[in-house]
Amino acid sequence: MAIDNSDTGKPKVSVIVVTYNQQGTIARTLDSILEQKTDFPVEIEIADDCSTDSTGDICRRYVDNYPDKIRYTRNERNLGVRENYYRALLRCRAEYIADCAGDDFWCDALKLQKQVEILDANTDIGLVHTDWQYIDEATGAISPSDTSGENIPFLKPVSEPGELLEAVFVNKMLIHWCTALYRKDVFLKAEKEDPYPFWNSEITFEDFQLSVVYARDTRIAYIPDITMRYSIGKDTVTHTDNAAKECTFVYSLLKLKRHFAQKYALSEAFMRPIYIRYARFLYSIALINNDLQQLREIDNYYRRNDLPRPLMCVVMSFLAPMPILGSALVAVKKKRHKAMKKKRAVAMFDFDDNKTLTVATA
Repeated sequence: MAIDNSDTGKPKVSVIVVTYNQQGTIARTLDSILEQKTDFPVEIEIADDCSTDSTGDICRRYVDNYPDKIRYTRNERNLGVRENYYRALLRCRAEYIADCAGDDFWCDALKLQKQVEILDANTDIGLVHTDWQYIDEATGAISPSDTSGENIPFLKPVSEPGELLEAVFVNKMLIHWCTALYRKDVFLKAEKEDPYPFWNSEITFEDFQLSVVYARDTRIAYIPDITMRYSIGKDTVTHTDNAAKECTFVYSLLKLKRHFAQKYALSEAFMRPIYIRYARFLYSIALINNDLQQLREIDNYYRRNDLPRPLMCVVMSFLAPMPILGSALVAVKKKRHKAMKKKRAVAMFDFDDNKTLTVATA
């Protein structure tokens, strides 16, 4: 393996590996990190969220083999990805932080070296990210990260503070966090000033809030090299066949986007279509899941905060509680969505923030 930690002092880079029940992929992830060629010390901070399979045994074997490179923490209970990630981040000892999830892997042995050289030479750059690819675990097929090209205008060698803020809000994975290397002190400052995005239990994910903070407050560098493969073809928080799970995720994302919109005074004209897209998705998915309580909660949130809703969402919230009309509406939604899923051959609930939503929304 290539990482040289002969200097037993403080590492320059900490790599967070958040994992839960990933016995089939965690070794691949760790090997890809250990294969990094660097002239500085690197530590790997594994955060095991109380796995119930053999993930922990595999991680402990790696610790035994690389005690100077790997630190392993197993939570006593399942914390969820957000809290697990930020606890791990606070344990990291390095000034620069990288991230590789336990089912993804790096494919460029010079990834960290190239990124560190940029951060060392430019103290005003807070984050460096790269290009990446999808890998379908079921078929092994590899595909580009941005087939539509929508992200290309925002992938400049260096972007100024605030330049990418609105793009981060609407473009799907403009900054993939498993390609990023970032300065820890920027996070510490943001977390101290505004704990909500990082520690509130309403929030179920860890990466979007970091993308927003770094896009607003620092210069961001981009390297066009492909350094990471992102695993799909299985159930995850952002790509799932579980309606309740997806509804919770998207509802959480809505709340956090509204928080940042208020904090950074984003215009109503910019936020309005975002709120409408989320309404279409959330009302529809709650109906498909036949969860009237969730539908009422979403509807109350929109009305309480005076957020725009399409007329169809108003009609859905009115008809859903009615025994006959509500049941008919649910049946129609499920039938239309089943047909859409079959036609598109995609995950049942795959939320894309900038395009037509996979769920049948009208």
